[in-house]
Amino acid sequence: MAGTAGKHINRLLARKVATAKNPGLYADGDGLYLKIDEGGSKSWIFRRDVGGRIRKYGLGPLHAVRLSDARDRADEIRRMLCDGIDPREVRRAEREAAAVAEAKSITL
Repeated sequence: MAGTAGKHINRLLARKVATAKNPGLYADGDGLYLKIDEGGSKSWIFRRDVGGRIRKYGLGPLHAVRLSDARDRADEIRRMLCDGIDPREVRRAEREAAAVAEAKSITL
C-alpha cells in the first residue's frame, strides 16, 4: 500500500484485544487504538492529526464493534479525510437530517 512504508498496521490480535485489562491505549496501527478505561470498559478510537490538532473519532465499544469492523471504520475515516471531508460534519448532518425526518413524521 502506497504511503504506509515503515508503518506497522494490524498489530493487534483478537486474543490480545479480548485479554487486555490494563488501562491505556493499545495501538493497532495507522491511528486505530483500543482504549481501556480505569473501570475496565473497552472502546475503539481513531486518532489523526487534522490541521495541527489531534482529533479523536469514537468508533464504538468493544462489545458492539469487532476488531475487523473497527479497522473498516478507521479506513472509512481515512478515506474521508483524504477527500477533504470532515467525518464529524458528516455525522452531525446525518443526525440533523434524522431529527428533521422524525419531526415531520409526528402527527397530532
